[in-house]
Formats: sequence, structure tokens, C-alpha cells
Amino acid sequence: MAAPYLRAAKTELDLGEDTRLQVGQQWDVEIRRALHQAGVGVARVCTDFLASTHVTDNELPAMIKAAEQGGLQLLWAYIPAAGWDQTPLKRLQAAHDEEAAR
Repeated sequence: MAAPYLRAAKTELDLGEDTRLQVGQQWDVEIRRALHQAGVGVARVCTDFLASTHVTDNELPAMIKAAEQGGLQLLWAYIPAAGWDQTPLKRLQAAHDEEAAR
């Protein structure tokens, strides 16, 4: 989802994802460490994200706490927003209400 925005980025970005976790690493410890090191966090919010007990009990509170303490700028985007408005598709009429998709 972020790819259209990141293509134009002028700085080097290191995107941390839970797919980087290695066998034996503790999820919560690694997530908190990554949030402590990050300047910006992006939460891609969807129904599965909000339905996950692990996310709502562990990851989301850690993100909110880091943002409230000022160490993290937390940006969140509701999915299915897909960045279509950063592509040539923006010049064509969509089959759905574009405003509802923002």
C-alpha cells in the first residue's frame, strides 16, 4: 500500500515488518525495540488488524505509547486505501466512490 508514496521518497527508509523476525525471537520484545528505534510508524488498519487480540492487546498499545511519549510519529491508514491517487489511475473515473475509498 505504501509503495506509491515511497517511490518518491528522498531519504533512505528501512521498513521493519514482522516477517523479519527470526526463529526464536520474541515478538513483543522485537516490536518494542523497533518502535523505540523508529522515527515514524505506519499502521495499516483493516478488519483483521482490529480483530487480532495480539494486535489490540500488545502491538497497538505499544505504538500508541511510543507516539504519546513523542518518540514515534504514528501514521495510520485504513485499508483498502491503496495509494491509487498517486498513480495514473487518478485521471480515470473509478467504478466506486473515490471519496469513500480515502
